Amino acid sequence: MTFTGFWYFKVGENFEYLLYLIFAGIFGGVFLGICLAPIIAGVHFAFSKVFGKNSSFRNSFGITSYSFVPILFSLAIVLPIELLTFGLYLFSANPHPFTIKPLEYSVLVGVDAFMGVWSIALAAVGTKISQQSNWVQAILVVSLTVVAIGGGLLGGGFMLLRLLVR
Repeated sequence: MTFTGFWYFKVGENFEYLLYLIFAGIFGGVFLGICLAPIIAGVHFAFSKVFGKNSSFRNSFGITSYSFVPILFSLAIVLPIELLTFGLYLFSANPHPFTIKPLEYSVLVGVDAFMGVWSIALAAVGTKISQQSNWVQAILVVSLTVVAIGGGLLGGGFMLLRLLVR
């Protein structure tokens, strides 16, 4: 999430060296992960209860953790390729990475998007199986969780990140 925030807010322009940005992303990501994992699980748990499912916070935590495996693959495989291809320009708008290598940028962003969709699909499957619900309820629980967390991050968390970097 930290590197996504760096990309979204083009913080590459605020760093002189790529190595500093990588360290900031790793340490920020560990901090955000520790803080946000229980919050994401709690939101998932709350929406599960709204639909009357007999769920536990522990199950929601397991489902959300399981669903982030594709994001870890993306972090371990795709992000290094992006960094080797674009360097600090990946997190900058001057010039935009699409301007440098449009095909490579499009493919890598597409792979990242696929990993995000795969993560959401895993969350829906995990929700359906653990709560013994139908697909509609599972998809609604996951969709509402994604919207609530995404809105919270875009509205508050990423704005804090932007203030800290400037």
